[in-house]
Amino acid sequence: MTPNLLPEPPTNDSAREHQKPATDALARRILGKCADGDIRAALRLLTSDDTVAEPDAEVIAEIMLKHPAAPKDELLPPPPAPSDPGPLTVTPEEVEAAINSMPPGSSAGLDGIRPLHLRQLISREAAESGRRLLHSLTALTNLVLAVKFVTNESFGNFEYLRIIRLFRYKGVVKQWAFNGEKEGNIKGKIEFIQESPYTITNTETDLTGLDGAAGGYHVHLVPVQLKDEFPCHNIAIGGHFNPYGINPRASPPPGHGSSDQYESGDLSGKYGELTGRSEVQRVSNDTNLQLFGPDTILGRSVVIHRAADQSRWMCGNILWGYSPAEARQVTAIASFHHPHGYAWGYIRFSQLVYHTGGRSETVIELNLRHPGSNDRNVTSGHNWAIFVNPVGHDAAVKFFTSRCTAGGYRWNPDFIHLANPNAHDFYNEQCSPETPLRCEIGDLSGRLGTIDLGQKRVVMSDPNLPLDGDFWHSAIGKSVIIFEANGGSNRFACANIEPDYDIIKRVSIRKLPKFVASQFIDTVRKVMQAPEWFVFIDEQETLEINFGRCVQFTVHFRGPKAQKLQYDFDRLFSFGSVDGPAIFIPGYFNSARKNSVPYELCGALDPEDADKYIENIQGGSFEFPDFLNFSSGQHVLPSLLLSLAAAVLCRLLV
Repeated sequence: MTPNLLPEPPTNDSAREHQKPATDALARRILGKCADGDIRAALRLLTSDDTVAEPDAEVIAEIMLKHPAAPKDELLPPPPAPSDPGPLTVTPEEVEAAINSMPPGSSAGLDGIRPLHLRQLISREAAESGRRLLHSLTALTNLVLAVKFVTNESFGNFEYLRIIRLFRYKGVVKQWAFNGEKEGNIKGKIEFIQESPYTITNTETDLTGLDGAAGGYHVHLVPVQLKDEFPCHNIAIGGHFNPYGINPRASPPPGHGSSDQYESGDLSGKYGELTGRSEVQRVSNDTNLQLFGPDTILGRSVVIHRAADQSRWMCGNILWGYSPAEARQVTAIASFHHPHGYAWGYIRFSQLVYHTGGRSETVIELNLRHPGSNDRNVTSGHNWAIFVNPVGHDAAVKFFTSRCTAGGYRWNPDFIHLANPNAHDFYNEQCSPETPLRCEIGDLSGRLGTIDLGQKRVVMSDPNLPLDGDFWHSAIGKSVIIFEANGGSNRFACANIEPDYDIIKRVSIRKLPKFVASQFIDTVRKVMQAPEWFVFIDEQETLEINFGRCVQFTVHFRGPKAQKLQYDFDRLFSFGSVDGPAIFIPGYFNSARKNSVPYELCGALDPEDADKYIENIQGGSFEFPDFLNFSSGQHVLPSLLLSLAAAVLCRLLV
């Protein structure tokens, strides 16, 4: 028989004696975690088979290999100068609040110091030494936030990277447009707030004047255009915003499911309908509604439906919400309005620029088609990009070899250089909507995909398109180049990116026989040589006055020449004509252009102005309104004085 060389197994008594010290040590560790309030760690120790390694030479050598000592000649950079507003900084009070906010049982760092230790070291019991430690921790935190790093091996030069605050995004709907007849007196707003791309969105609804007529409400694809008589129609703003392709027929009844079971834009499905309510104040949390990223709702619209027939009742745009104390909004436009050009429409850009130096994503609205009022052609797969220089008359050159050549080359201020410039295949593999930071800033199709001409309007969001800064780092002042369809390489159409201002003016026009508002504003546009997105009237603000003899309009002048458009509009109706077009188009001259319009200003006062003039008369400080224009030496028509006297008399009698 082969002898048994293994040692005899210990008896039950000897085994218990051997395990007792280890069990006592484990119990002490578990009790220590419980004392810290870290129940999760206590349970993990209780159920784990892991043990602490013996402190022999081999274990210590392995630990030293993983955590080497700091080099002796290491030099820390000096802290940022107090006058440098660039990096984000914190105060001792903020550092103290952060330390106190850490949960019990938080783990220690490599030096064994835990948040609990820091909390005790900076407490009031620590007196002056605690205050000095707190100020030292604050200085260290600000040094880390400045991200000062070594640029050479001599440890003598340092450079800054900037850590900036990530601001929350807020979208606000506060101006409502009726779809056709103006029925109701709705007031209030809907706000969408998201702290970061990884948090839920809070939706705050505060509406009054619904009068029990409202039903469902939804986010729709594109923004409302104030120039439309029916701004909420499907042709105008499209259907529900549904980026994830949810089948609405498979969704639960409104208010009975989770956010992911409804279309992203189905607000009434997720939060409940407005049926039977005269006013609504509610706050909802939404895990399926984004303000950040490609699926943002910013720049789109909200539609409220009638409960009776589910028709579209009113709608409003989701605009940037911000405080002027923290940010300013920058808006730009690339206007394709050359009569001999090869695209017609605009690309509008909108971005928030924060006073701390950060920027929001850029919301982009595209409204492009082929030239000609009756051209319904649709072409797809157009690459598009921002080039470094503005274009001129070359935007309308017939031959591809000379068209849009003034634009130069694609804008690349960050010098993205992935490989040989001629290695296009490698660049196209690396640059995509999923990896936008590997794209040149001017490569819009690389980050956002190709575009179509002749389709409906589109809204998208670009995470890396600055609209402010110097010429080299801002998109404004450059040009947008659209290439041939189906991925073609020839330059097809182009336009310059310029500031987009918005000037609003109230004007009263005397009605002619068979007066039509759309014909009136179209006649004005032709004289000023402006496209419809530069000069338009707000259909919601149109009002008949003076017993139906006049029409009062709210006119919008937009684009880089908004002030010139308003100036020429005033001259057109003050002097009867203008010499030249307000919008200069390089390489184009319209010999058939007229310099006057068959309309004139109305002499009646609107109700708001009448009150002001009555108060001035009663107070003895009456001044004639601007439209009488006494200072210019022109004669005042008797009809104007009679209209003024009649308006004042009627108000005084009332």
